Amino acid sequence: MGIPRKENRGVYIGKKIRALREERGMSRQKLWELIGGTYSYDALTKVELGVVKSPPVAILKKIADIFEIPLEELIKADDELITADDLLKDPDMKLLMYQAKDLSQKDKKVLLKIIKLIKEEYGSEGKGEQST
Repeated sequence: MGIPRKENRGVYIGKKIRALREERGMSRQKLWELIGGTYSYDALTKVELGVVKSPPVAILKKIADIFEIPLEELIKADDELITADDLLKDPDMKLLMYQAKDLSQKDKKVLLKIIKLIKEEYGSEGKGEQST
């Protein structure tokens, strides 16, 4: 879709919604009608224009459902999306998935917490200075 990631999240999401809507030849009015409920047309306009910094997740979920895409695809920048093919191409990820497949749900949650701690300690790329 080619939307720059450096923009704030609200602007990014708004541009993505507009692009998805226009790709399908859908007017903003039609999208608003499909969303239904109590969300106003004005509020939808503000989301599309990026005025709303953090659009309500419930509305974003409805929009993702309307466009038949996962919510993650709507809210994450193009370069943040990870596909199953991406995971399978990475030998380390394949090994991680293989090793984790038989873990209990509780153990998987523990593993995810450990990964989160590592990312916090060493940065999102897993690179950082180790303290000695």
